[in-house]
Amino acid sequence: MLAPCVLCPNAQGKTGFHMGAMDASELLPEDAEAMASTVGRAARVFSTPQYKEMVVNCISQVRACARNVQSLRSPLCRRRLAAD
Repeated sequence: MLAPCVLCPNAQGKTGFHMGAMDASELLPEDAEAMASTVGRAARVFSTPQYKEMVVNCISQVRACARNVQSLRSPLCRRRLAAD
């Protein structure tokens, strides 16, 4: 699972699995190890109640993030429209 947005980061084991920052144009051996380890953790959790809980947490986080973004955007949009 990916973090839904910058305002709502991934909470390790609660809304997803974090594998660290990677430079797609220059992947390192450590990046491959991090990806393999993360996929392994996700595979172990997939058929458990923890996975279902993570899905619910992630959906709730996405909804909260959308509300936060909308609340931040609304005043900006109103100001921009008023300036035009």
